[in-house]
Amino acid sequence: MLKFSIVISFYNEGVRILKVLEHLSINKTLFGEIVCVDDGSIDNASELISSNFPLVKLIKIPKNVGKSGAVHTGVMNATEENIILMDADLKNADSLNWGELLTVYGEH
Repeated sequence: MLKFSIVISFYNEGVRILKVLEHLSINKTLFGEIVCVDDGSIDNASELISSNFPLVKLIKIPKNVGKSGAVHTGVMNATEENIILMDADLKNADSLNWGELLTVYGEH
């Protein structure tokens, strides 16, 4: 079975990123890892992630470098061959059928 690194960059996403991580945690057996990159946030999102999702690989960039810089940092720190990029404010994440999506990906 293919394993995936989920990379999520964020800047001041607070509670929104927690909702996405809650959904991903339900499906955690489908992913090799979840990498979250804090792009210089001044809110408490990183602390919330650390305390609520200890298995998430959290990378903190001290100063905002922009979306592309944060994504690049996440990709460079991902360990799986297959990488899925996600936004921290993904809407309707709970309606995605990850098992089906990843199976179809693996067949192509």
